[in-house]
Amino acid sequence: MKKLVIITYLILVILNCSKSEYEQAKEIYQKSTFQKNYGKRSATLEDAIAKLKTTVQKEPENLNAKILLWKCYIKTGNLQKQQIRDQLLNERQKLLPALIKQLEDRDELVRQQIVTLMGELDNPDSVPILINILETDEYQNVQRAAAEALAKLKDNRAIPPLLAKLDSSYPLVRHYAVTALKNFNDAIIIKKLVAVLSNAEETIDVRHQAALSLGEIGNKIAEPELLQIYQSSDQPVESKLLAVTALGMLNTPTGFDFAMEFVNSNQPYLVGLALTALGHIKNSQALPILIDYLKYGNKAQRAIAAEALGNLGDSTAIPALNQATSDPSSSVNKASQTALEKLQQKN
Repeated sequence: MKKLVIITYLILVILNCSKSEYEQAKEIYQKSTFQKNYGKRSATLEDAIAKLKTTVQKEPENLNAKILLWKCYIKTGNLQKQQIRDQLLNERQKLLPALIKQLEDRDELVRQQIVTLMGELDNPDSVPILINILETDEYQNVQRAAAEALAKLKDNRAIPPLLAKLDSSYPLVRHYAVTALKNFNDAIIIKKLVAVLSNAEETIDVRHQAALSLGEIGNKIAEPELLQIYQSSDQPVESKLLAVTALGMLNTPTGFDFAMEFVNSNQPYLVGLALTALGHIKNSQALPILIDYLKYGNKAQRAIAAEALGNLGDSTAIPALNQATSDPSSSVNKASQTALEKLQQKN
């Protein structure tokens, strides 16, 4: 019996030695598929990485080995994943078929990254595949990656499935759909986004994004309905503020006094909506209140105020924004830096 065990072991060793390092690395990766310790070192995956590095060095044209190395880097949080990703994009002409095969990967994060990469290939052949992922993938984050990829491609075939997602029972799904639709200038989309904005039963985050998407589309056909929402006595405050925000983005500034009424509301989400609206209305009288919130508001309000100052476009805000780049909150830092870049470009 002992001899049989030894013989079996030796046979397995011989068979394994006959496999290429790429094949051995592939087997290691497949065994680690459901290990969710992203960003942590894994002895087995580090072994796979070593084998794949050797393979890529010996066979620089081995696209599958590069993709597998990238996937191992994603799972282990290796910073070299960006470098490999850039190398893959240099081979975009032959990358799509190789990536399509990788969509069978059962790891959610890896599949999400693959879908995102597909969106950067600027290849219309990927549209049907991305639509299928949007409609059928079991993970919402992978669906969202597909929606974002389709938005980048701006292919009208994506419009019906994205609109269908507005009826999802999941707010995250509705949010990514509303976000992606900003890349398509279509009358049906504008009508749907106005309906989302004015739907009091929708979450405020989704409604807010609908307003921003309408503004980014920039089509004036939305203006009459938005004005009607703002002027209606039956609409709630948040709908009016969202309508004012979208109108400001469409270069139809209105509602300054109305927005100013709610900057000191005891309802935080109304304060945030009012600050955002003031930025897009672009009335410099809002400058003092926005700077006050940038300095003294809570973390969320400081970030919103920074963004609003960038949208307001008044260079007088530059000193306050420079100071806010040292804010202890990274979100405030980022918003302040973005606002500064906007103001500096304008001036």
